[in-house]
Amino acid sequence: MRIRVTRGWRVAQRHGRFYLRGSDLFVLPSVNEDQSFSISLEPEEAAAEPAAAAAAAAAAAAAVVTLQAALLYTNSDGERRIRVHTFCIPLTQNMQEIAASVDPEVTAALMLQHALDLAIRSKIADSRSYLQSLCVQQMSALQQQGGPPYAAAAAAAAAAAAGGSSSSNAQQLQRLAFLVMGALKSAAFRGPKEVKAPNREQQQQQQQQQLQQQQQRQQRHQQQQQQQQQQQQQQQQQQGVSIFGLSSDMRAFVFQRLSSVCLQQLVAYLSPRMFDMTAAGLEAADQQQQQQQQQLLLLPPALPPSSQYMSQDGAYLLENGEQLLLWVGRSISSEWLTSVFGVHSLDLLHPEAAAAAAAAGSSNDSLGLRVAAVIRELQAQRRQPDFMNLTVIRQGDPNEQMFFSMLVEDRVPSLPTQTSRA
Repeated sequence: MRIRVTRGWRVAQRHGRFYLRGSDLFVLPSVNEDQSFSISLEPEEAAAEPAAAAAAAAAAAAAVVTLQAALLYTNSDGERRIRVHTFCIPLTQNMQEIAASVDPEVTAALMLQHALDLAIRSKIADSRSYLQSLCVQQMSALQQQGGPPYAAAAAAAAAAAAGGSSSSNAQQLQRLAFLVMGALKSAAFRGPKEVKAPNREQQQQQQQQQLQQQQQRQQRHQQQQQQQQQQQQQQQQQQGVSIFGLSSDMRAFVFQRLSSVCLQQLVAYLSPRMFDMTAAGLEAADQQQQQQQQQLLLLPPALPPSSQYMSQDGAYLLENGEQLLLWVGRSISSEWLTSVFGVHSLDLLHPEAAAAAAAAGSSNDSLGLRVAAVIRELQAQRRQPDFMNLTVIRQGDPNEQMFFSMLVEDRVPSLPTQTSRA
């Protein structure tokens, strides 16, 4: 794949999975429709020759910059083909026009690519700081785009050209903050002590009180053990291993996955969706479908990915384009268990067998068939029904942390929430 740009501009940074043979030549072992590459452009430095300097100045003053990407490949039938894409990107020095044209999803994806490269070259803590500081800078710039020194006439022209308003800018700010927050809480940049199951805090406190009463004579020994554990966690944080089951191998896999995944899958990974799978949640979607007189399946209303919207008598389906998790509360009704899994008690529920039963709708109950239809619809939306398998997690299971680690709107001591960011 070769990339050419207008004279006076150059490719400054490149991101993706490729071998760089030249400044504009990418060697790809294989390529598919779900793979993506990203580049950053910047003006060339002033040339010594007068002709080259004049050409660079003219290119910088032009209204557009042209970008061309040519892919030479062999298809599955052994035919050699070439695919060429040419883009004309408008240039402007008006900050309001720039702010109106910001795509929060593309911006977050480019920020993530830079952070991944920084984490590989330096430390994960540096990449986390980079994401937070750059997000604050960009949000401040977008918030100030309507003030001086920009003229009111230019503001009106930019708003008319973009067809937007201040509300659209606010939505861009919220969307950008949400995606960056999802990146910071993802497996690629997640730090220690950032994942816990809030619904089990009371049980843990009661157990700790009982242990303290029974082990009063061993308090000093326990304090020493806690200090040793804290030191081990700090060492593991520096090395990037064993953080709530997140090994260095898994983090490396996530790095490679996010470095080349397409924009749609990346956005899905950074902004998981959570659905209420109880009868009340599914009935809301059915009523909306009847009102709209649609034959297509409607998903239940998506809940914010936060434990504040969960209860122990509910069941919640969470998906991020890579995983499909069904969390079942300890106080779920026996009728729901019978309708979906074919068992009347959560203690009799085997996670692997339950996942197969729920995905296939083997109970033949109306509620079970509705849950199976939602699962198939989510798999079809991600175009990977065989890859994104269902995992059933009971409240209190050891792998429960995997579910709560995807609740990106939960409060983390080291990170602000979406509300504080926006």
